[in-house]
Amino acid sequence: MDGWPAPAPVDREFACHRRRARGRQWHGAALGEGAPAPAVRRPRPTAGARRRGGCVPRASAGTAARQPGPARCERGGRRHMPLKAAILDDEPLARQRLRRLLGKVAGAAVQVVAECTDVDELIRFARHHRVDVLFLDIELPGGDGFSALRRWNGPPPRVVFVSAYDQHGVRAFEDRAVDYLLKPVSAERLRETLSRLLPHAPPATAQGATTDVRRLPLPLGRRTVMVDEADIQLIRARGNYLDIETKRGTFTFRRTLGDFVDELDANTFLRVHRSCVIRIAAAIEVITLGSGRYRLTLDCGRQVVTGRQYRVHVQRSLIGRPFGQACP
Repeated sequence: MDGWPAPAPVDREFACHRRRARGRQWHGAALGEGAPAPAVRRPRPTAGARRRGGCVPRASAGTAARQPGPARCERGGRRHMPLKAAILDDEPLARQRLRRLLGKVAGAAVQVVAECTDVDELIRFARHHRVDVLFLDIELPGGDGFSALRRWNGPPPRVVFVSAYDQHGVRAFEDRAVDYLLKPVSAERLRETLSRLLPHAPPATAQGATTDVRRLPLPLGRRTVMVDEADIQLIRARGNYLDIETKRGTFTFRRTLGDFVDELDANTFLRVHRSCVIRIAAAIEVITLGSGRYRLTLDCGRQVVTGRQYRVHVQRSLIGRPFGQACP
């Protein structure tokens, strides 16, 4: 290449310094200052977002995008996680009604996470999900609610039995049940149950009621069950044993009827037979049978025939005055 001038030698150190200076000037002009711009790392889109042609939301520099957490309910000014509930019942209408009642009474405090028709389905669900409270029917095809408790693995949930039969009440409380509900379940009765399940729920009381309800201790083996006096419907004596029929089921324990009646409120309970005591407010119908006897129908559906020697007490407490007494 004769005739052309030789190229000037390149100062490599000077050229590198000049490129760095130009880069600082370009970033300073973009940011309005002389400092270089901080590097911002954008999150990579997920596979599903790439297939849909979308993208993930951009997070601000130095902060991560917040993910929505589980819903919380507030009671008493404090926030609590909702109880996860499972319903085991083979009747679809019964499951729907109980779920609707839970939503009406408990609101966000109880979250129904499963509705199962048999024990196998419940056990499969419980292997992979947490259950805090279990609403169990007893009469099920291919098994019963008690077998679900025997097969349960993991942390035991709190159990509420829901049944159309009251003869399983004693066994249910022996299995440490929180409550025993009789179908059809009312909203008031369910509210009382939830007051025992929820940590900061107000006690379930009637509107305008301010009086305290008496609670009676009923010894069952090595356990003692506290029963509200207002829940007792009927007390029957069988030798030295008593059958206490309540809204939560029937309790049987060793005690004489005379000793137990002495602990009851005389204005609330009435002895109508030598082996039977009823709660006065539970009587909804009185039929005269003759010879000083009456047939009483209670609001739970039970019928009791009174003894002749108790006819005056029945007339005074249930009818208003003894028969044959002149009106004032």
